[in-house]
Amino acid sequence: MDNLIKAVMRKKGELNLSTKALAENTGVSQWTLSALFRGKRIRIYKSTEKKLNDWLYTKI
Repeated sequence: MDNLIKAVMRKKGELNLSTKALAENTGVSQWTLSALFRGKRIRIYKSTEKKLNDWLYTKI
């Protein structure tokens, strides 16, 4: 999971997206994304993981 979060953060930076814009693009709540980026959330739901993976896949 750490690799997924790092990859999302890296791509977010490359695309110069705000957390709010990333939330709109992925369908994941901006509050969830913020908690993940800050390391406040340890567990990630499969649905959230799938949304982030799908988004990353479209950006390759």
